[in-house]
Amino acid sequence: MKGEKLIYLLALIFLLGGAACASKPKTSTLLREIPQIPPLIEKIIVQEGEVDYFLLHDEGYSWRLIFLCANKVYNLVVDAENRPILVSFHPLIGSDVEEKIPPWTAIKYGNVGRKKYERNRLR
Repeated sequence: MKGEKLIYLLALIFLLGGAACASKPKTSTLLREIPQIPPLIEKIIVQEGEVDYFLLHDEGYSWRLIFLCANKVYNLVVDAENRPILVSFHPLIGSDVEEKIPPWTAIKYGNVGRKKYERNRLR
């Protein structure tokens, strides 16, 4: 009986110690501009126009480029040489990223983006 309690106590201590040492998840950061833009991101900017927001370290992606008027989000990861690689892109409206942009931007964007979305959805 005593040995059984000791085993449970050691297991509990081991689990709590492991949880305390586990690395903390990175929190995402929303930026309006960045000082140094990698070449791949510059190519995307030339194609789509000005980036409204950069979302860093969000849901497994190193970079997320948010284009409000184009209704697009580009998802990028960083390779071993610290270069971004385009993984995917998707519409902003209806995505989890839409909830992360500030409310005042969403209101401003709502006037332009929602009309675009409705127009494209009806086609």
